[in-house]
Amino acid sequence: MKLTGELLITVVRNYFKNLPMPEGVDYEAIFRLAKLHSMGNLFYEAVKNSSAVPESVKTEAKQHFFANVAQQTAQEYYAEELFERLEEKKIPYVPLKGYILRRMYPAPELRTSCDLDIFYDKECTESVRNILFDMGFAEEREGDNHDAWMLDSVTIETHHDLVSESNIYYDYLKDAFSKLLVGKGMRRNFTPEDFYVYFLIHSAKHFAYAGFGIRTVLDVWIYCKNVSMDEEYLTGELKKVRLLKFREAIESLAEYWFGDSEKTDDLEILSEYVLTSGTYGRSDNRRAIETSGSGAKAARKKFFWGKIFPSFKYMKKMYPIVGKCPILYPFSWIVRWGAVLFKRRRNIGMTITHMKQLDEKKVSKIERVIELTDIPLEE
Repeated sequence: MKLTGELLITVVRNYFKNLPMPEGVDYEAIFRLAKLHSMGNLFYEAVKNSSAVPESVKTEAKQHFFANVAQQTAQEYYAEELFERLEEKKIPYVPLKGYILRRMYPAPELRTSCDLDIFYDKECTESVRNILFDMGFAEEREGDNHDAWMLDSVTIETHHDLVSESNIYYDYLKDAFSKLLVGKGMRRNFTPEDFYVYFLIHSAKHFAYAGFGIRTVLDVWIYCKNVSMDEEYLTGELKKVRLLKFREAIESLAEYWFGDSEKTDDLEILSEYVLTSGTYGRSDNRRAIETSGSGAKAARKKFFWGKIFPSFKYMKKMYPIVGKCPILYPFSWIVRWGAVLFKRRRNIGMTITHMKQLDEKKVSKIERVIELTDIPLEE
């Protein structure tokens, strides 16, 4: 996995530097990993004219590319329709994350997004919901800070807050809408610095929970290459959210992968963590992070008891009534035990397997990753 990941990075780096593709490597495995990291389209664009790549791989990658282009075209179509309706109803809004970042790539189709995220004035929630219903979208999920809507292959997430109230960054972000710049019509925009702070907050959440993939590091590299920022203001804001070391670590990794910086032992540790994460992280990363700080034996014990007696925060997500009536918290454990024993018995075997994965090497590397990034971990 690590070697294949390094080869995928070489393919991406050579594409951006207009260098030839490497010879004599397993491009089928590289393509599989590219898809795992949501980079299949970029892979195809990088290799489509290379004689080093087997035609069978190019053909498969081309099919993947055009299927994704069709999905992204549908997403763009509904995005424009949604924006038009928000304009008509005089509802302020701002597109988030992928919608902005993909326009910084050499071509937008090289950076796919699984969904469209928008941030809007929470006072307009009912109006936004009615617009999406009128467009034919069905509500898939109602969340603490955003709702998910689905129509055919397109998912739209509408955010009335950037993070939930239980998130450690909520106080920092709760007034984010008032800081947006007025654009054309009802469109609002982040300042370059505030967009980057939010992007790093969002990325840090994934990183601390289970990791993230190559695409996030490439996003950082491309954003920093394309956008000028007020360094004094940016540093001050990142100090407030304790993400200065995280920013330094991820930017250093991005420059090591796609730029010209030298390899270090710490960058190798960060590199391995990301390369084995996939687009949205891995469950074994999450388990190691949750139990880090006391060695593998203690980590396994902590993980085991955490499965038997999950935290209040976890249980109120599983059973919302616990949040409304905290006295029910210990009784929720009993309900969960019953569900596992009678409906999800295979989870017991999975838990035992996961405990075995928490060896000294895994825990030690995760602890070094946490040290390098100084990432704030939620309780």
